[in-house]
Amino acid sequence: ARIGDVPLIGMPGCARSLRLNGFDWVLHLVLAGIPLGDDEIADMAIGGLLMEIASRP
Repeated sequence: ARIGDVPLIGMPGCARSLRLNGFDWVLHLVLAGIPLGDDEIADMAIGGLLMEIASRP
């Protein structure tokens, strides 16, 4: 989403983490001026989900 020419990004809880996460990837693309749409977000969706949870099989 955009407000005028300014990108609008909802920050998930992982944005507070010191570890590299999906929000960092999105932020890097936005700050670099690289267009980011549904397809680009979907491409980042595979793998790494709940990687740090000890109870994950």
